[in-house]
Amino acid sequence: MSKKENPVKTYALVSQIGFIILTPLLIFIWGGSVLVDKLSLPSWVMVVLILIGILVMICGTVNYLAQLIKRYEKGDDKKTQKVVSGRRDNDYYDDSIRKKY
Repeated sequence: MSKKENPVKTYALVSQIGFIILTPLLIFIWGGSVLVDKLSLPSWVMVVLILIGILVMICGTVNYLAQLIKRYEKGDDKKTQKVVSGRRDNDYYDDSIRKKY
């Protein structure tokens, strides 16, 4: 991100990360409590659903951050010239000997 970013765009990126983190947790916690209450399931089901929510949260965040890295990596990439050196470019070849022949 070499260019100065628009503050609104930065706020949108940060709020998107917050949304990705909070939404799966809230959905799985709320859904787990509804399932445990309505269906009279054991309390360990709630723990399993919370762990699934944490896993979904981590996967979503990693995926979103990987996409951001790819997006901003392209903008900063400048075309660099490839450095190619031949075998005769090294110091241990003495060009003066070759000119004698």
